[in-house]
Amino acid sequence: MQNIRRLNAVSRALALGLLLTTTSAAMAADGTPVQGGTLVYLEQQAHTNLYPPAGGFYPNGGILNQITDKLTYQNPETLAIEPWIAESWSFNADKTEYTFKIRPGVTFSDGTPLDANAVAKNFRHIRLRQ
Repeated sequence: MQNIRRLNAVSRALALGLLLTTTSAAMAADGTPVQGGTLVYLEQQAHTNLYPPAGGFYPNGGILNQITDKLTYQNPETLAIEPWIAESWSFNADKTEYTFKIRPGVTFSDGTPLDANAVAKNFRHIRLRQ
């Protein structure tokens, strides 16, 4: 148990050192940000997949949010839910059915257009996994 704690402490110290090194390397001598370079992101828990519904824990969101999009997003300053892929949405009186209007021109990374069928298929797939 003591070896695990020591290994954990060493890992954290190395990660902090790496973070400080990469942060200082991205600045000019006068403190002005410099474009380019490499960002190294260290996560202490391994990711087993990149499928958003199976992400499972908060740190995965840091990666998944960089490679996936959502119908809406929460504005970090106002905490309001705002449009993203969905241009707008409406719901029935008891909020059990939502209708999303998809923004035109949205495509998957392979160029396939995103449409209502693809969104519905994702919702069905997520529901079946529960």
